[in-house]
Amino acid sequence: MIVLHIYVAVALLVALRLFRHMLFKLDRYDWYYNKGDILGSFVFFVVLWPLIVITPRNLINPRKLFEGYGLAARMRVRDQLLENPPPCGSVIRYRQSYGLCGKTYGEFFFPALQVEQALRQRLAESPHLRSDDEGAILKWVNNRNEEMTEPTDVPSAWSRFEFAANHLVRSMLR
Repeated sequence: MIVLHIYVAVALLVALRLFRHMLFKLDRYDWYYNKGDILGSFVFFVVLWPLIVITPRNLINPRKLFEGYGLAARMRVRDQLLENPPPCGSVIRYRQSYGLCGKTYGEFFFPALQVEQALRQRLAESPHLRSDDEGAILKWVNNRNEEMTEPTDVPSAWSRFEFAANHLVRSMLR
């Protein structure tokens, strides 16, 4: 019986620590995109708290217990890019890469003016994309500095740029 009381007491302490982390360290992106994972992890680790005690650093910094699949982090970066995009020059470099190692499969250079025209055409055909990467990229390209001649990399968070690149490459082949 005393073992059960100790188990429950430690479970309550773990619950308080995890709840504190959830309350003060997780932001709106975490809650919006990972709510189910957060609540599931909380219940799982409170009930099976010895799994946390095995690696005490997870109790000190429980961020890894609530990370989910990284969608919240990707969306956080996308929104930051929308509010504060990097400088854009007259030439845009797009590196097509896949996999965990970030291996590059293709590197394309596009005049920023052509990217702007392609995106304007795409958004005229599909206006709902204005609130997606296409709208953010168009805003970025519109504010370009033509005096910057060094290629400007497309931020990797704008994964939908691949559609614009695909369209640009195919239009050059015609």
